Amino acid sequence: MVRKIKIGGSEHNGCCVWTQRNGKPANVKQDGWEMKFKVDDEGNVSGGNHNDTKGQEESKKHYTGSLSPDGKLEVTATFEGGKYDGQVNLYTGEISEDTFTGTVVLKSSGKSGAGCPGDRGTLTGGVKIKVKD
Repeated sequence: MVRKIKIGGSEHNGCCVWTQRNGKPANVKQDGWEMKFKVDDEGNVSGGNHNDTKGQEESKKHYTGSLSPDGKLEVTATFEGGKYDGQVNLYTGEISEDTFTGTVVLKSSGKSGAGCPGDRGTLTGGVKIKVKD
């Protein structure tokens, strides 16, 4: 059984608030943040979605990681193509019923050079789960 999971997006109130940017305290809100991925029976996360920041060339986010039976998520996203090519983010948090709360940490800024490793933020969003046999 494979579960398709979508967190956030504009229709599920996805939001990222960067609390540290470029190595300095910040309060930068980005509405519409989202993740789309698949989870297998063992809790392995795979798949991805486009990072479609308005006015910028799209990057594809590829996810690897895990989702535990109690809803703990730990996923690395590697960006491919577009402005953010080579960027790596670590997403951690918890899915509780139909809500996700968590954090993002920038591990590598890739070719854009935007931000500094260690930059971080908080994440929130509604969760939609589809089960496929």
